[in-house]
Amino acid sequence: MYCSDCNKETEFDPVTREETLTLRGELITAKLPYVHCSVCGKERVPGDYDTGLQIVYDEYRRRKGLPGPKEIQGLREKCGMNHEEFAAVTGMTLLNLWRCEKGELIQEGDAARLKKLGLAVPAVQAEPRNLLIFHRQVAELV
Repeated sequence: MYCSDCNKETEFDPVTREETLTLRGELITAKLPYVHCSVCGKERVPGDYDTGLQIVYDEYRRRKGLPGPKEIQGLREKCGMNHEEFAAVTGMTLLNLWRCEKGELIQEGDAARLKKLGLAVPAVQAEPRNLLIFHRQVAELV
């Protein structure tokens, strides 16, 4: 990997460092990945910066009881809906839904609606005709 401080290709060793960050007003302490240059000793965020960010997001989701990308995508798929249909039914914007399924934090209002909707999913899975009832229930929530 190229080190901009050494101005040459060098080896980097993976290290973790505990850091406290503020996310939506909440202090989150997490062990984040860094790399350490074996020549100059400088530490930097690795090229896959999103890994550290997802660690912080996952801790925030855990604390707040918010669904993660897999839960949101799973709920949409259990309902048998594409992105456009699911966004329309839940009241989320298509862009927010796409972002949430890619790992960004869900808005808390959207999360509250999805939690309520999650209760209706088994009925839809058991009998697809229940999807019409599901849509009516969702309309009352939005």
